[in-house]
Order: sequence, then structure tokens, then C-alpha cells
Amino acid sequence: MAFEIRESTVPLLPAGARSIRVLHFSDLHLTPDRTREIADIKSFINLKPDLVISTGDFLAHMDAVPWALHALDEL
Repeated sequence: MAFEIRESTVPLLPAGARSIRVLHFSDLHLTPDRTREIADIKSFINLKPDLVISTGDFLAHMDAVPWALHALDEL
């Protein structure tokens, strides 16, 4: 699994509005043994997002639910 961080500025808010930082990720496909990927996901908190959007598949194993919750707990 590989992650790529892309940043872009999208001028959608009214003039003078405080900017917001949106984190979007997709298709994590977590399994209990993907410890490196779980650590990477946990590190996304360092990006200081105001809003987190996740799309796609979280799980690739029926026992991965607790691991997915652990990966996302701070987000």
C-alpha cells in the first residue's frame, strides 16, 4: 500500500473566510497485519485537518474492524 500526499488550494470560501484543511483518503483495504499502513494513517493527524473525508473500502479482512478504528481514532 502506498500513500501520496497532494496539496491544492481551492478558492471556494467567501472572501475573508477562514481557510479549512480537508483530508481525503480512499480505499485503505486494511487487514490486521498492515501495521506500517496503520501507522501511516495515524500520522495523518499531523496534517491538522479540519475535516476528514474517507471514500472507498476500509476493510480487506473481517477481523480488521478494530484495527481500522484504531487507525482512525485520532482523526
